[in-house]
Amino acid sequence: MANTAYQNLVQNNYALFDFRINSSPECDIKKAFSDTYKEVLDLETLEETNTPCSFMHICDEYDAQYYSYLWSEVYSMDMFYTRFKD
Repeated sequence: MANTAYQNLVQNNYALFDFRINSSPECDIKKAFSDTYKEVLDLETLEETNTPCSFMHICDEYDAQYYSYLWSEVYSMDMFYTRFKD
C-alpha cells in the first residue's frame, strides 16, 4: 500500500510538472522540476541530475496530458467496482 501511495505521488509530480512547463514554455525546466518535486514529494532533487531529460512523455506530443494516466486508473477502478461489487 505504501508503494502505491508513493507511486501516485510520483505520477502527480510528473503531471503537475507537465502542466507547469506547458503553461509557461519559457521557464527553466530543471528548476520547474526541482520545485515541483519538492512541493509534491517534499524531497530535494540531486544537483547533478536533470530528470526532465529522461522524461520522454514531455517530448512525445502529450501537451500537458500526462495526468490522463491517473484518470485512466480512476475510470478503471470505477468500472471494476460497478461490474464486480458484491
